[in-house]
Amino acid sequence: MSIRLLLMIRSVALSVMLGLTATTVTAAEPPVLVEWQDFRSNLYRSANIIIAGQPLSEAAMQKLKAEGISTIVNLRTPHEMKNRESTPIAEAQLANLLAIDYHHLPAGGPDYPYTPATVTAFNSIVQNAQGTVFLHCNSARRATHLWVAWLNQHQGLPIDEAITLGRQANFGGMPLEGFMDRPLTVNTESVAD
Repeated sequence: MSIRLLLMIRSVALSVMLGLTATTVTAAEPPVLVEWQDFRSNLYRSANIIIAGQPLSEAAMQKLKAEGISTIVNLRTPHEMKNRESTPIAEAQLANLLAIDYHHLPAGGPDYPYTPATVTAFNSIVQNAQGTVFLHCNSARRATHLWVAWLNQHQGLPIDEAITLGRQANFGGMPLEGFMDRPLTVNTESVAD
């Protein structure tokens, strides 16, 4: 055996003994732009989560598989998914054909309000995923907001830091910031009645 091979084996063995992996990452890594075609908006990767807009073609779904996506979490509502102009593919069926776990967690509008239960369900999916999770909505805005809530509620990141990371993806601004012509901060302390 070569010395190089012995050193690699020793390094892997030491990592296993220490509980480390070659790709040890934290959930709160700054999002990095991913440049793939056939998605409604930009894609951003943070650790083992990719945040994006709607995949628009079978080729986009095949790209997910080729890039090691094991799990898809779709936040779009059933009403949105029925719109063939906005959703030109049968996403759940394609995911099934490609052997990608598919989870539909509709969020948005009066029938599917934003709730902590959605964040908890997302956390469970992430914890059980066997690879990279692809989190999407139509434009990546809701997906980014869910990711920010998850970072805060399940990864322990302070909300201001989670929002800062979200703003590096597709968090967008609060419309009120535009009306006020300045960025706003979030205070999570309860207000007495």
